[in-house]
Amino acid sequence: MKQYTREMFQEETLKLTAYDKEKADKVKEGFGVFFDLPSSLVTRLSGWSKDDTVRVTPRAVFSFSSDHGIEEEGGLTDGFSLTTADMLRSLSKGTSELNVLGQKTDTQVIPINLGTKGIEEALTGVVHAPVMAFGSLNFAHEDALTETSMMTAVRLGIEFSSEAASRGFRLLMAACNSSSVDLAAVSIIAALTGRQAEDLLERGPDIADGLFQRQLEVIAQAFAARAPYEEDAFDILKKFGGPDLAAMVGFYAGAAIYGVPILLDDRASLAAALLIRRLLPETRDLFFASHTRTDPASDRVLFELGITPVIEAPIRQEAGIGALFALPVFDLATALFEA
Repeated sequence: MKQYTREMFQEETLKLTAYDKEKADKVKEGFGVFFDLPSSLVTRLSGWSKDDTVRVTPRAVFSFSSDHGIEEEGGLTDGFSLTTADMLRSLSKGTSELNVLGQKTDTQVIPINLGTKGIEEALTGVVHAPVMAFGSLNFAHEDALTETSMMTAVRLGIEFSSEAASRGFRLLMAACNSSSVDLAAVSIIAALTGRQAEDLLERGPDIADGLFQRQLEVIAQAFAARAPYEEDAFDILKKFGGPDLAAMVGFYAGAAIYGVPILLDDRASLAAALLIRRLLPETRDLFFASHTRTDPASDRVLFELGITPVIEAPIRQEAGIGALFALPVFDLATALFEA
């Protein structure tokens, strides 16, 4: 198969589905003075609707799984986190929190393995697409991704959203499953925004001082070694990302190509959204945010994207949980419009 390249990505994304601002403005006018959260959601969603309805079903959350080589440095988690393999097996069995909430919110959960230690064969209900068999490389010492693995994962992400669009999904979500994906996400956000990691890392009563200092030390070492170029989003993704984050970037690019709105959740989804905004500035209206967060990295991305979360309260659970909590708000808003 011919290797997918950055040039091919640029060619494939030359023509994105345009947001129909005229339709959205007409819907907004219909609300008159009663313009509030439900009105705002319906108005924004209407710009992506291909008919006269405003719906957020059917919908799906794609759960991307891959290990991150930075884990080799040790001491970067609290020691209580499940392994990526454990989380993937839970998704396969349908027993994870994401599965439970997916059933309650009528949301299809689609787990994808892009490179997880201990998962050599496809699990039931899991799409097995190991771009890198054991996950990304250790970005403290080398680029996390090779050029080939990065662009292969991006292409896979585009294919996933293309398939979702062809199946008629009206709202898409993406999540990452890895105990160390947050460090990769923070590194990407810091590189894209020119901020110091110490200003973006979460620090609070749940984060021990020793853990915070260890994370800061490793990221500082990685930045000194990698020397990311702020203006090159692909360079930053290659240096700090993983197959999961690269696939998520492609997934958002595909959603932009086919005009399917995206609901964001955790730091990984926010980092990928900021990457795609740098690559494709036209995706401005594609994203919705599910809830506020407690970490400065997420705050920075929400500010850069110019979006306000639907739920003005933090949800500590990661990996897509916050997005599913926000779905009833979307359902009620669109129900009012259709009434």
